[in-house]
Parts: sequence; structure tokens; C-alpha cells
Amino acid sequence: MRRAHFTQSMIAAFALFVSVMATPSIFAATVTTAGSDTGGSGTKDAWRTTSVAKPLDLDNDDIYGTGGYAMFRFNSPSGSVPVNFTGNGTINTLPGWMTLGAVSGGADLMYGLKSSVDNPAGGADVNSGILFRSLSASTGVEVGMFTITISGGFPTLGARIGLLSNNSGGTDIPSALRLAQTAGTGSDSVSLSVPNENQPDWYFFDISGAAPGDVFTVYATSRGGKPTLGGITVDFIPTPAALPAGLALMGLVGLRRRRA
Repeated sequence: MRRAHFTQSMIAAFALFVSVMATPSIFAATVTTAGSDTGGSGTKDAWRTTSVAKPLDLDNDDIYGTGGYAMFRFNSPSGSVPVNFTGNGTINTLPGWMTLGAVSGGADLMYGLKSSVDNPAGGADVNSGILFRSLSASTGVEVGMFTITISGGFPTLGARIGLLSNNSGGTDIPSALRLAQTAGTGSDSVSLSVPNENQPDWYFFDISGAAPGDVFTVYATSRGGKPTLGGITVDFIPTPAALPAGLALMGLVGLRRRRA
């Protein structure tokens, strides 16, 4: 079973690698959906537990956020505090090429003491937290949650962005999550539906070809309450050296044929 998981993960990474390498660098950034991990009691809170297989983890170490993460109001007491992407209980290990920012009229507070999840520092599980809008939104209304601004050093083969949701409960669970490029050269916008279930789930989007100055915005659609998000993870697309030799050779052959 472990071998099958490894093979599926590497094939997915290879497909994205070929897509990126076959795209001229002058093209705009692209955003695509990678899928969701709503695996119930196994994966829901085990984002750092390597014994739990994670088929959507491209670098194949069975850890979400190997490249970095920001968990809002993590392991913090209850009570609302202003949004802060580096303090007020937020733990932030995101790579230097990624900066999170506020959205005008969007999420403006954080709250602690939500569903328990893995503690990246090790030991027993701890409570996650959330970022949310202080006023409830009507059902179907989309709320901006935060922005992602890209600077120099974005991975050549792209990055996978994971969003933690459903860790708050009730009508605060969004009905959909959307990632859209809102500044720079490009305008891709893709969405994933979010089931109404009271357990932490993960939703993944791939960004490739991003350039310094590109901005991407995360949106959440209200289920009638205050749309919430628990955090963000980053994993890098494996480089060709990390791919099986046969797949890498096939990719190079295919790329030469396309260019010819």
C-alpha cells in the first residue's frame, strides 16, 4: 500500500513538472486545484504524523507543510484578537518568498481553542485556532480571508498550498474555498467545495510560474455564519532529481518532442 501511495504521488508530481517545463516562462502564473483530504479520524488532525499516508503530499514525506506553515491562534486560549500573521498566537514558518496579508473588508479577528490537531513541536495534540470575519455573512456571500504575496525565490516547479478548514464547527464552516490571482500577470481562479462536517479537513491548490509581485487571495463562502480558516501549509513540487529515473527520462523526451 505504501508503494502504491508513493507511485501515485510521484506520477502526480511528474505530470505537474512536465506541464510547468513545457510552458514558456513569459506565460502568467497558473492556479489549479489539487484536491481535498477529508479522511475522517485518520488524517483529519494528523497533519504532521508520518505514519498516516497523505496522497496529496507531493514531496512524499507524509507531512503537510514541509516547506512551511502558518497556523492562526495556534495552541492559544479562547478569546478574539486582531488578525496577526506573525503574532497573537500565530506560528509562522512560511518560506521567505511568501508573505500573508490582510484583505480589506475581510477576515479581521482570530480565536483560539478549536479542534485539536498535531503539534508540530511534538508531543500531545494541541488546539488549533481560526481566522474569521467578526460579522456573520449571509449564506452564499464570499469573504476575503488573506492574501499571499510572492517575492523572489518562488520554486521553479511550483508549490502546493494547503488550507485547514472545518476546525471551528457549525455555520462557521465555509461552503467553498477559492484561490484567485488578484495582482500580477495572470487571473486564474479555482474553487473547492467544503463539506459540512465538524472535523479538521485540508484543501489543496497548486501555484506554478509565479513571479515577484504576484498576489493571490484566499476566499471563503459563508454557510450563514462567519467563514473561518485554521491555517496554511506549503509543500514544494519535487525537482526532476527527486523523480524516478524512468519518469524523468520520459518527461525530457516528451518535452523535446513538444518543442520540436
